[in-house]
Amino acid sequence: RPRPPFPMSCFGSSPKDHVVVKAGSVTQVGFLHTQSDTPNQDNGVIFEKPNKSNPALSYILACVFDGHGDFGHDASKLAGDQVRGVVEKTLDENPEADLTDTLKAATKALNDEMEKQSYANSAGCTGTMVLLRGRTVVCANVGDSTCIVVSKNQKKFSIRYRTVDHRLDDDKERERIEAAGGIIYENYVVDKVEQNKGLMVTRTFGDCDMRQNGVTDQPDYMSLDLTDDDKAIVIASDGLWDAEGYGFSKCLFTTAKNIKKSPGAIAQELLNSVLHDGPSDDCTVVVLTLH
Repeated sequence: RPRPPFPMSCFGSSPKDHVVVKAGSVTQVGFLHTQSDTPNQDNGVIFEKPNKSNPALSYILACVFDGHGDFGHDASKLAGDQVRGVVEKTLDENPEADLTDTLKAATKALNDEMEKQSYANSAGCTGTMVLLRGRTVVCANVGDSTCIVVSKNQKKFSIRYRTVDHRLDDDKERERIEAAGGIIYENYVVDKVEQNKGLMVTRTFGDCDMRQNGVTDQPDYMSLDLTDDDKAIVIASDGLWDAEGYGFSKCLFTTAKNIKKSPGAIAQELLNSVLHDGPSDDCTVVVLTLH
């Protein structure tokens, strides 16, 4: 069911240090989960915190968590709650705190809390988190919920940045799993003990029993200074990116074609582009438009 776009927010106190951000999202249960009466295991998070005394310190947090396993929906909810809570607490106490350090503290707290959950041995989630303040955006990612930054130079749109998915088709990830003694079968990391169990992603929050197989819970981090050419940030679960015939070029085309619409409408158009009879996997899209 579509989620309404968040109201426009202005970050910064002068044209040189602020961007105008609108945020919106949409989510839909995949038909495979509909058939098995499984809840939506995705969790999209948009959290906006204005700073009235110093608008340059206002920030927005946008995330997508994609759960898997019987309790994947619990894992993705826990992830969203933990990351939002730590980010808010950290930036409330120190509004000028380093954004990368803030996300590192949030993911550490998440991993510590996840290890306490009884379901976390056999369930987990991916996570892609974007934290924006002023003109600085920091992204942390685990797994394959991809983030892209869409830019426009003159009349040409392009993808300025995208996260690298943590899967076996990435050579560095494959080498890391092999170095840890992990078992690889086709596109899966297979559990050494329960060899009927495996994961397509090589990094997750949760799935604690897969640590012995080289699967880690440590994110990659990226920091980027936004320019006037940057027009949108798109974060989506693999229900979008893995759809048959889909790819980054189609996402770029759809985003560019609808860039003047609200972010919620852009997110819906991206979802529509893979709908057909409905996405096979749960699909969540979060869009930030930058002005």
